[in-house]
Amino acid sequence: MIIAVDSDKPFPINQYLNNPENVLVLDGGQGTELERRGLNINHSLWSTLPFLENSACSKDNKYLQVIKDMYVDFINNGSNGLMTLTYQSSYASLIKYSDGRINNLSEYTAFLNSIVDFVYSILKEQGTVNGKPLYLLGSIGPYASYLSNGSEYTGNYNINDDHIDFINYYSPQLSNFIENDKIDLIAFETIPNFQEFSSILSLKFLNHFIPLHEKGLKPFFISITVDDETGNLRAGTTYSELCNYIIKFVTENAKENHEHIILSSLVGFGMNCFAKKNSVEFLNKYNSYLKEHYPPEFRNNSNVKYFNVIYPNSGEVYDGQTRTWSHSDNDDIHNYSWSNLVENFVNVQHCKIIGGCCRTTPGDIKEISTAINVVVAAAADVE
Repeated sequence: MIIAVDSDKPFPINQYLNNPENVLVLDGGQGTELERRGLNINHSLWSTLPFLENSACSKDNKYLQVIKDMYVDFINNGSNGLMTLTYQSSYASLIKYSDGRINNLSEYTAFLNSIVDFVYSILKEQGTVNGKPLYLLGSIGPYASYLSNGSEYTGNYNINDDHIDFINYYSPQLSNFIENDKIDLIAFETIPNFQEFSSILSLKFLNHFIPLHEKGLKPFFISITVDDETGNLRAGTTYSELCNYIIKFVTENAKENHEHIILSSLVGFGMNCFAKKNSVEFLNKYNSYLKEHYPPEFRNNSNVKYFNVIYPNSGEVYDGQTRTWSHSDNDDIHNYSWSNLVENFVNVQHCKIIGGCCRTTPGDIKEISTAINVVVAAAADVE
């Protein structure tokens, strides 16, 4: 079935996601997939590195051909939400790790645009996947990606987080993505601690960026990464503490059931970069708490938000110090099928964006996409 979307409407991806029959299928673990395909990107800039070494972005460049082939494979296997290779592309990161190739904001802007243009051209060339439109998501990694020390997995930034100016840190990349009409949605990814999460989900932070686009604040989601044992934020903040902050923010800004510029742009919250065996349990833990503790008068409010974005790892374990992956003791890669997980993601947790994070391949995305199609078709038959 071809999903009709009015491209003349502001931010058509909102229209797509608001259709109850639609689930956006993300791509998989881009950096780990490029490594699997032979690219040596063991560097602080990781998947951004090939663009830096070949800043002209020549179509004949062999590294960029590998990247293009990866995107095409993800699309052919059912992904219609493609991330830019910009997770570790903050302005601060490029200034620190580019070996003098990026020296000022003008050079950074041109470099970032070249990455977006490259990926966008692939989407335009491919057109659709199974009749579904393709969307480009601007990937923004956490402050941990600048530290480049594996702190996504600890949430420990080794400084007083209250002294980090997150507006200043995020501004060059986020401003670019807001102003670039080729970006459909902005993804804040892998947030490991409360200070960073609460700084992003704040009026001070978000109001700073609203004036940058004539149509308002671009659609976005904020995705956390959680401890594989407890489901709490990597830095230790409990799920209930985080949910209470979300409830406070939402209820203070949704006094009336009318469109709120920030809440209407916030697609929801997500979880990524953790073991997929825990994904159902942890999603249920967060969403159940939210449902139980939102005040009764807000539970049917259109501005109320839940965790509806999910893209876990394959199940292998990452060592942030050695930057290597290994199988876990119970090897859950084979014990937890995507079909079973997806059924819960869609039918129980009402997820609207589903994909894979580290070590997930186009094969994983095919399983996810197929499972989503089965679940959606079954729901349509019931109706």
